[in-house]
Amino acid sequence: MRRRAPLALRLCLGGLIMLSGGATGAEATAASGRAWLEAMAAALRANAYEGVLSYARDDAVTELRLVHGHQGSAIYERLSRLDGAPKEMLRRGDELFLLGQEGEALPPAAVPRVQHPVTNFGDVPETYQVQLGTPVRLGGRRAQHIFVDPQDATRFAYQLWLDEETALPLRMTMNYHQGAPVEVVQFRALAVGEEPPEAAFALAGQPVHQHPVAPAQAALAHGSEGVALEALSWRIAWVPPGFQLLAEVADQPVMLRLGDGLATVTVFIDAEVEDEPLAVQHGPTAAVVRHLRHCDGRPHQVTVIGEVPVGSAERIAQSLHCADPPS
Repeated sequence: MRRRAPLALRLCLGGLIMLSGGATGAEATAASGRAWLEAMAAALRANAYEGVLSYARDDAVTELRLVHGHQGSAIYERLSRLDGAPKEMLRRGDELFLLGQEGEALPPAAVPRVQHPVTNFGDVPETYQVQLGTPVRLGGRRAQHIFVDPQDATRFAYQLWLDEETALPLRMTMNYHQGAPVEVVQFRALAVGEEPPEAAFALAGQPVHQHPVAPAQAALAHGSEGVALEALSWRIAWVPPGFQLLAEVADQPVMLRLGDGLATVTVFIDAEVEDEPLAVQHGPTAAVVRHLRHCDGRPHQVTVIGEVPVGSAERIAQSLHCADPPS
């Protein structure tokens, strides 16, 4: 299933060494690093591929098989677990199906892999520094090493190894700031080629869960001193640098989605439940539960879940306070 990369992608890769122009040193390295990431985003859109990959977190390793293709302009993808009980995710355009026994699914942190968070790396925020590493060999293929480092420890850092021929990601790690990996995703085998047959994405039986793939959302509001909500009488006094309000849902429970283009956090505010306070880190996912009183005197439970260090999730939760109702 191997073929040459599309012409436009090969031209993009071939032009990487010419990107710096008059720039030198760190500027040239950052420019070429970002160009590699843009080429990766284009490759994920343009190519059909399949392979076997390993997903490691919390000293556990899961083996997965990924088939990625297209039906017209829509992305189709099947992610199947190869060890343990049979479990699958199936993406067909804007729908995402979780297949398996009732109450079971792939590891929650693996869910975003179907939605290709790596495509976000085509437009890395300025709050991250991008640098080229040394080319290496992975799985018999030449790969370019890329570092994506935040400017502080409020978010995780990333490292990617991109196939020199296709720019597809062969390996990606999420790391503590200047520290050890939190999770590792790596292809052990990868084949790039023709579109998979339609049968590769067929549904067998009734899916356990089905929900739409979350669309990309423009930021609603942001500020260096916190986030003022538009529809609610709450304010978040602190968010990690570069984070913006992506979505605000005023239903019960209230739901807020925050992010900086790479990292995302979801905040729930609920007056109807009262769980025990909590602050845990499972691999890249932090979960924090805190209790606050609103301006009306009613107790509210705040739950923060996202791929950030638990200290950042705690600080977001603690920074929530009541504000004057919007006019």
